[in-house]
Amino acid sequence: MDYLNRVWVKSGRDARREYNGYVRVCPTHTGFDAWIGYTLAPKVERTLNDRAQRLASLNGTQLDLAGDRVEFH
Repeated sequence: MDYLNRVWVKSGRDARREYNGYVRVCPTHTGFDAWIGYTLAPKVERTLNDRAQRLASLNGTQLDLAGDRVEFH
């Protein structure tokens, strides 16, 4: 995490394949890559955006939250 509260996730091809090898989310590594790109990443993005909108609606309240953004590299 950096000073802008961004969190990086190690998600390169080798890391994804290693993870899929342990948890078997998908039967193939190619399927797992597709699942991350088309299912997981958009869902995480929607969830974080919804959270940010709800927090922004708290008028008069200053919040300092760690990890309010996830970037997949």
